[in-house]
Amino acid sequence: MSAFLGPIHYWLYNKIQLQEKLTAHIAQMAVNNKWIAGDIYSKVDERPLDELIDESNIHGWLQTRISDAETRYAELVTRLLGDDSTNIETLKQAAFSFGKGYSIPQNAGADEALQSFTDSFVNGMPCDNVNNFIVTEADNAEWEESIDVHAGYWTAAGGDPDNYYILRGDVMRGMLDGSGLAFEETSPRHYRIYRK
Repeated sequence: MSAFLGPIHYWLYNKIQLQEKLTAHIAQMAVNNKWIAGDIYSKVDERPLDELIDESNIHGWLQTRISDAETRYAELVTRLLGDDSTNIETLKQAAFSFGKGYSIPQNAGADEALQSFTDSFVNGMPCDNVNNFIVTEADNAEWEESIDVHAGYWTAAGGDPDNYYILRGDVMRGMLDGSGLAFEETSPRHYRIYRK
């Protein structure tokens, strides 16, 4: 990565911010349902990147922020699920409603929806090259993830890494709600957006 702030750094920072907002959204749902007594996850620092970042260590600073965001999210969801696997349905509803707040326009193509997903979800550092795009057309977009950059955080939290993907799928479905597009996982870590 560059020693100077550039568009890719702002792009990654925005994705980290969105992850933090999802964590805060789910935490607020948990407070509303009296699953936890106080929302300790709601304080998202929304200051501009150039006010926060250590410009002498841009790559390291961003990597730390990713790790912090991923850890908080995995720990929260794992804590909320506890021994009651039925709680996942409420978490899925919260994830879907969060996604609706970032709706993809009705006239968008599958390729545009895929770009919106790419711009929204943290998948490690850009140099990790997690997503391999297979088809990017207006009526159909397909991609696969070459590595799982999330599982380690969930395992460290004592949780199931599949819960990350379950909830991310519902955020994506919420983003697509009303767009005329649908999302599915066609095989493990292989995804598709298509026109209904």
